[in-house]
Amino acid sequence: MKNQLKAKGIHFLSFLIIFICVYFSLLNFRESIDSTYLAGITVFISIIFSPKTKVVVTQSGEKIQITWMFLKKPILI
Repeated sequence: MKNQLKAKGIHFLSFLIIFICVYFSLLNFRESIDSTYLAGITVFISIIFSPKTKVVVTQSGEKIQITWMFLKKPILI
């Protein structure tokens, strides 16, 4: 269970950082967008660009695998 919590924590933190960056950049770029639409657009963009995490069982035990669209190889933690 510990590795699953780590994976969810890493995913949440990366999503949060991307969400905040995209939200404020869209807010500065387009101030006339309604806040509901701005939040929806930001969530959609953040889901697409956030790294995906999952727990992988290997011979040495459970490890966290992080895959991201900008990296070719997955990262194992």
